[in-house]
Amino acid sequence: MAMGFGSMGYAVAAPVGAKLDRPERPVVAMVGDGSFQMNGFEIATAVNYNIPVIWVVFNNAMLGMVHHGRRLFAQPIPDGLTPHFKRINFAQVAEGLGARGIRIEKPGEITHDFMTDVLASGQPTVVDVLIDDEAVPPIHARIKTVDNLC
Repeated sequence: MAMGFGSMGYAVAAPVGAKLDRPERPVVAMVGDGSFQMNGFEIATAVNYNIPVIWVVFNNAMLGMVHHGRRLFAQPIPDGLTPHFKRINFAQVAEGLGARGIRIEKPGEITHDFMTDVLASGQPTVVDVLIDDEAVPPIHARIKTVDNLC
């Protein structure tokens, strides 16, 4: 039961295949930074084969689903290993792999013109978006489902 989410890392690799299947359509994947770290080198594959996929990485330097999920359960789960990690500059990682890397540091930087440019570039692109680590991902229905199973 996926409960509305794919496995960690899925949103990094799957868009490459999706773009190969539908080359005429833009493919934009939204992925958390923890998931992005699970894979990530699919960027090199996209660069090598000129597959213009766009990854938007939500960068809060933590496994947000783990961190917030532990606190939202009816019986909160105490921290074991910390879900936090050092912030990574995914734009630089992308550039190191030969893709376009863009870092978004504050609200308002992603505009219609910005996205038009990213889509028109025709190259694999990672948009590294710094987000508030206290922003809770849309996991409330998932938490409710798990609580009902327990």
